[in-house]
Amino acid sequence: MDGSKKPFTLRLSDESIKRLSALALTYSLSKQNLLSVMIRNFRPEDHLEELQSLMYAKYKTADQKAKEDELKIKQYLDSLSPEQLAELISSKR
Repeated sequence: MDGSKKPFTLRLSDESIKRLSALALTYSLSKQNLLSVMIRNFRPEDHLEELQSLMYAKYKTADQKAKEDELKIKQYLDSLSPEQLAELISSKR
């Protein structure tokens, strides 16, 4: 995992695309204004499956990162001599 964020993609139904295109033509909306209309009219319940998969992917990524961090800490602590470990513990008190 390279840590880069994937952009959120929203799949629109053909009907939604037709409505938005009609809106854009009717009101001569710029791309930015069209995006604002899309955001205001976004209904999560219409895209529940995609949102759930995105949330799962984010959770899975965070869980994997936590496991990797835990492994790094364990490896670091295992690399310390008993004296270094004792010094580290006493410095944290």
